[in-house]
Amino acid sequence: MSEETFATTLEKAWQLIKEYKRILIVMPAAASGDVVASGLALRRAIRTIGANADIIATEGASERYNFLPDFATMSSQFQNLDLIIRVNCKNTPVDKVSYNIVDNTLNLVVSPAQGGFRLEDVTPAFGKPNYDLIITLHTDALASLGEIVSAFPPLFKDNPIITIDYRASTTHFGLVNVVDTSCSSCSEVVYRLLEHNHVA
Repeated sequence: MSEETFATTLEKAWQLIKEYKRILIVMPAAASGDVVASGLALRRAIRTIGANADIIATEGASERYNFLPDFATMSSQFQNLDLIIRVNCKNTPVDKVSYNIVDNTLNLVVSPAQGGFRLEDVTPAFGKPNYDLIITLHTDALASLGEIVSAFPPLFKDNPIITIDYRASTTHFGLVNVVDTSCSSCSEVVYRLLEHNHVA
């Protein structure tokens, strides 16, 4: 890729980042210090433009990198997911739904119009993570992110993805692929992205 073409890619990536407010940065299992630091630096930059960004390191990041600023804010799983209580109403119509909180316990009350519910009619689930842009770091292919992709396929199917990497093995699965094989690290690619777009 020519320098001119790569410069256009850097601009497209940052323009896409500026268009969204709920951004997820994802890194693969056993992320190196380079990848962890890249993610943390990128999130800080994104926050300077008023967007929210969370970081997930699949299977968690090694504690040996806990000296990095904001390391403790990274997670190995989605946070702030809605808890959904599904009730099968096929045989028992619902009259009303209410709730109360007693001794720090939420009681969801579903009153039947007639008949009664069975415990087998109730299923807990989590809602879809609330992000509108995905950024992957040091990720060859989406499938290599494992369970977080398989648990929420629509999140990765329905939202734009920016890939950031320096390895030729990356499959360019994103809408915008910031891949520079002349760089020696993810940190260098992130630095180029931020420098080119004049982000402090």
